Amino acid sequence: MGCTRFELCQAHKDPMNTMHTTSPSTNPCLGISRRRWTIPLLLFLVALAAGSIFQGSRGLYDRDETRYAECAREMLETRNFLVPQRDFRPHLTKPPMTYWAIAAGMKIFGKNEWGVRSPNALAFALTVLLVALIGRLLCDKDQGLMAGVVYMSMIFPFAASSIVTTDTLLVLWEVAAIWAFLAGYKSNTPSQATRWFVLMYIFWALGFLTKGVAILPVASAPVIFWLLNRRKFVKSPLTYTGMLLFTLLGMGWYIVLALSHPGAFSVFVNEQIIGRLFSNSLHRNSAWYAPFYLYLPILLLGPLPWSLLWPAMIKNIPPGHNGNRRNIDTRRNHAVAAIRRIHATIIEALRNKSGLQLIALWWAIPLIIFCLARSRLPLYILPLFAPMALVTVMGLEYLPGRIKGLCKPTHGYTPLIAPCPIFLWMVFLIVLKGASATVTMPQNARTLYEKVASHLTKSTLILADCDLNLDGLAFYSGKNIEYLAKDDTSCQRTDDTWANEMAEMAKDGTPRIFIIPLDEPYALSPKGSSKGIPGGITGTNLPNDMYMVYVPALAPKRVTDNDLAMDNIRGWNSIMVSGEQVSKQHMRY
Repeated sequence: MGCTRFELCQAHKDPMNTMHTTSPSTNPCLGISRRRWTIPLLLFLVALAAGSIFQGSRGLYDRDETRYAECAREMLETRNFLVPQRDFRPHLTKPPMTYWAIAAGMKIFGKNEWGVRSPNALAFALTVLLVALIGRLLCDKDQGLMAGVVYMSMIFPFAASSIVTTDTLLVLWEVAAIWAFLAGYKSNTPSQATRWFVLMYIFWALGFLTKGVAILPVASAPVIFWLLNRRKFVKSPLTYTGMLLFTLLGMGWYIVLALSHPGAFSVFVNEQIIGRLFSNSLHRNSAWYAPFYLYLPILLLGPLPWSLLWPAMIKNIPPGHNGNRRNIDTRRNHAVAAIRRIHATIIEALRNKSGLQLIALWWAIPLIIFCLARSRLPLYILPLFAPMALVTVMGLEYLPGRIKGLCKPTHGYTPLIAPCPIFLWMVFLIVLKGASATVTMPQNARTLYEKVASHLTKSTLILADCDLNLDGLAFYSGKNIEYLAKDDTSCQRTDDTWANEMAEMAKDGTPRIFIIPLDEPYALSPKGSSKGIPGGITGTNLPNDMYMVYVPALAPKRVTDNDLAMDNIRGWNSIMVSGEQVSKQHMRY
């Protein structure tokens, strides 16, 4: 029996509201028989395989992927796992969980793309399994497995699993916390409920260690659900043990960093709260209308192929079961009829306190907060896709019989590998993922490294203009990038000034690679033709409007300090540092 009429279906109209008894072989909180873990584990393995294939084929992209990878590499190199570092300086804009996961992946699979992206593949597969377990708690075993299949085959979560950010890992902890919350809610005894709620706090703590206060939009949903249904809980989720564990595991790192690094608390507040919610300091789609062009297309296209079925589901939803049917001529006003059907069904579900109430809160509250926040990026709404997968599975009951047979298993038929259209769609997604790795993109840091690699030796120094971000080059080369500025105050991310570096180069003769922006008039640049620059100095165009100048090991005696004056445009062996406003076309590359 399926989740018909958006009710929950395990021999009760609403098992969310009824404490049911079970056989000894079944754990009601897991929503699964102890003897029947085979299919869920197989679902996990299929999702892990789908997420892992071609995971290392594409180079890391600037700026996000390379930043996380380089911070994790520096963790391994310095063996400092408490303080995230970037350019071997404290980098406190994100908590360390994602860096720990990537560092573990690199420790197992090597310092390469596979190692960097492997935690995302694992997190994606575990999320698929947890969505299936939540579906079993709310429906039956077949519907639960189908919920996992739906989430696995949605194009947006699948694509997000191959992008190195905090979001896929964050969604894992959020879905795990919702699962533990539901398991505690459905527990038969207070002691059993307490154990599940303590586990829930652990998952929230891990989420807090992944992206800080970003857990709050999703965490608000179970809080409101509990406030609306307090009498139905055998035990309050507010447990002292759970809150203590959250404080130690989730907030302990923040407390240690705030005490040991002056200014760290200010970074946490300004970056994670004020900068993302209330200000435009990050310049991330802060306009009031941004959700319409950023989030709305993702909400409609991200669940593909399942969003194609939503019109048929909506069309067949009964307009209420308690006398709220509207007298509407649907042949003349389909839009109004559909809106009223959705409205009546949602209102009825909320009044009946069914499992759909929690799913609705899980989806609506984060969406409202994400839309109101001033900092918006596409992956921010990734947490909305797990509840969307669960609602989609519930809506399969309203599809016409022929369409339902294509996307919903018949009795006793597992949805894991088939129906055939789902299997073919997953093959398509995997092929598309592999094909994307063959497309040359300017932000591919591996391409940048390959252009520079021929000049790299053990002693070669890499120096760059302080306005550039070369985390990818640092990751692939294993070298520290030294960032140069016009003076000590022109950039926040500065190791030295151009003047000091020229003086050092005149004294030690060490080979250097300089990387500069093409449109930067205050920069190091070679005179003459790049094909025949004297003295072994060569210049090469790089992706993203950058230029590389290679200076080999030259005898220090060939240059004097006077020749290296910042305003000297005569240069040094075809090298010049010019402070004049020289246009791009006049710079002789």
